[in-house]
Amino acid sequence: MFKNQIKTGLRNLWKYKAYSTLNILGLAVGLAVCILIFLWVQDELSYDRFHTNAHRLFRVIEHEDLTSGETLSYTQQAPELAAILKKDFPEIEESVRFETMRDRLVRFGERQFYEEGFAFADPEFLKIFTFPLKTGDPVTALSDPSSILISERMAEKYFDQQNPIGKTLNIDNQEDFIIAGVLENVPSNSHLQFDFLVQFERIKDFGREVKGWDSFYLDNYVLLTENVDYRDLNPKIRDTISKYTEGDDFYIDLQPLIRIRLFSNTILTPQVDGDIKYVVIFSLIALFILLNACINFMNLTTARSSQRAREIGMRKVVGARRQELIRQFFGESLLMAFISLIFAIGVVSLLLPYFSQLSGKEMTFGIFSHVHVILGLLAITLTAGLLSGTYPALFLSAFQPVHVLKSSGHLKIRGGALRRALVIFQFAMTTALIIGTLVVYKQLNFLRNQNLGFDKDQMMCIQFPRNLIPQKDNFKTMLARNPNILNTTSASTIPGRRGALITLDEWEGRDSEDRIEMGLVDADPDFLTAFKLEMTEGRFFSREFTTDARQAVVVNEAAVRAMGMQEPLGKSLLGRQRKIIGVIKDFHLQSLHHKVAPLALLMTKNRMRYFFVKIRGTNIPQTVGAVETAWHSFAPNYPFEFQFLDERLEKLYQADKRLGNIINAFAGLALFVACLGLFGLASFVAERRTKEIGIRKVLGASIPSIFYLLARDFIKWILIANVIAGPIAAYAMIRYLNSYAYHMKLGVIVFLIPVAMILIVALLTVSWQALRAATADPVRSLRYE
Repeated sequence: MFKNQIKTGLRNLWKYKAYSTLNILGLAVGLAVCILIFLWVQDELSYDRFHTNAHRLFRVIEHEDLTSGETLSYTQQAPELAAILKKDFPEIEESVRFETMRDRLVRFGERQFYEEGFAFADPEFLKIFTFPLKTGDPVTALSDPSSILISERMAEKYFDQQNPIGKTLNIDNQEDFIIAGVLENVPSNSHLQFDFLVQFERIKDFGREVKGWDSFYLDNYVLLTENVDYRDLNPKIRDTISKYTEGDDFYIDLQPLIRIRLFSNTILTPQVDGDIKYVVIFSLIALFILLNACINFMNLTTARSSQRAREIGMRKVVGARRQELIRQFFGESLLMAFISLIFAIGVVSLLLPYFSQLSGKEMTFGIFSHVHVILGLLAITLTAGLLSGTYPALFLSAFQPVHVLKSSGHLKIRGGALRRALVIFQFAMTTALIIGTLVVYKQLNFLRNQNLGFDKDQMMCIQFPRNLIPQKDNFKTMLARNPNILNTTSASTIPGRRGALITLDEWEGRDSEDRIEMGLVDADPDFLTAFKLEMTEGRFFSREFTTDARQAVVVNEAAVRAMGMQEPLGKSLLGRQRKIIGVIKDFHLQSLHHKVAPLALLMTKNRMRYFFVKIRGTNIPQTVGAVETAWHSFAPNYPFEFQFLDERLEKLYQADKRLGNIINAFAGLALFVACLGLFGLASFVAERRTKEIGIRKVLGASIPSIFYLLARDFIKWILIANVIAGPIAAYAMIRYLNSYAYHMKLGVIVFLIPVAMILIVALLTVSWQALRAATADPVRSLRYE
């Protein structure tokens, strides 16, 4: 019986080649999209799960309730906390501190580069996390403060094929470390990324405190003992900080390691850019496109059911039961699904390199390498086959032999209402998806073109080594001689980066218990002019006032509003010696995902590590070359590296752009699959009405009228779909835009463009078959009548 069902299924596929091709192509595209999204989702869900102790590892999160009702959550804590947690709570088996520093100058011989992933960790770090060593002993690797571990890629970068063990790396032209081991490259699905690892105590040599509660900058991780529920432990550790810091209002809890990637969007952390909502959105897109392909199968199968009516009648006459017919049609749909899977695997193999580039992930498709991949593919294919075959199997198996055989196999087709509903559903969701892609595109353009409140164009950014910061005025003087250099300035952070934060609970004129979060930026007197910032009142820092470095502070308008100051000039802030000398107009120090926050600018010279060079828009390569020449003269032992600020700011929206591109691609595929089904239905309708069209033409009907006759139902369905899609898309896009502090306004044009595009594409899809039928010679269709 099974062999007979397979043979019948293949025979029907071959008999109706055109419709089989449409079904297989649609299902193959749907399955390919599902597989690609499955690989993407799998990668997102796999973050940090490779650690042996993954389910016992947690990150400490610090919270602060502001009087505004907002709760701020941080990953940065004081260096004392880790040891206290391990000592006071037996449920915590181990605790470690971890911190990374960017832009460290690493030198070996003539090779020197600025490196991003320079990390500090306690010796127990390699015991609780699974970061294997290729060479070296993980137990003792971090026990020596003079030792350093490097990744395989760094070993190759600095030493080629040589053995790096025992060799010395110089960091920032100041500190020497002996290589004690080589780490396997950190997996890409780890939220902790580093290429160099040294003992945490050495961080004091880079200007950070290793004791006390006054400095909040590092991440703490804990390993719980077996069978301890972190939710039971959270209330116990909640007030640990206030207990040891004389009543500070900070409280802590634990975040599971395996949730860090996708559930940290409300936490101030620089290391994570994943979000569970995108996993949900992409999964829904995959399901929708697969449903589209299945709807095509159902529509085309039920529409052509009259051509199989006699077969079904004869099967029932010779004794076939309905259950057997249902199995037959389910078998045919599953057969088509598995044939489509073969084509889909080929499509995925071709597209995966491009999809990896588009998504920014290094994804591979080893179909036989992982059991869960094979099971996932089988599950997706079975789902597609069952979804596709459910309605046709129940519909076709219900035919009565007496009706189909009496009518010589010509059966009046039922199910038209369902087909219309399915087409409307297809195009409603497709339209909503395309509206979404247009909104994402326009929002990204809005972000790029938004006035940030400062001049970012032709601004070079150079990071100064710590030991050269006191000498940066000499470099400034060298550059001032070049007429193509308009201005130079320095600051403690780069626009687009959050910078330092403090909780402010004291200022002159404070008349409530309000506490606010305030950013801190150190800048020199040229900062205002170089970035074309504006003062709303008072003045900016000046070299003419020697006391500005110790006694002056400039705040932005957001800070004045947050503190409720009516006349801020001259009032004390950040200690009695600091007086507000000016209020600067609000500008965006962070990305436009965030509102302009309260900000205080100081003039602490030794913190201004970033140097900015404003150049003319002409002869840019020559000017950059001149800056490089000056740098080599000023700092011959340091490589010259720089970034243009506008390019750096563009990277703030790289994740948004990447996700937008992925959605664009999938929206196009959704439209393609929907149009395949529309093309098949139009072909079927034109074929069934061939004689009618011939008679109409004989009686004088024009080609436009026949075209309209065939196309009007499809146009009507698509218009109804667009009406349904509008409110759905509007609701979803309002929620999406609200995730940005600043966003575009939804206008009618955002909805009209996709509607017009869908109509045009649908008309083009239907037109070929409609025009072919309308222009056919009526003699051919009526010659045997």
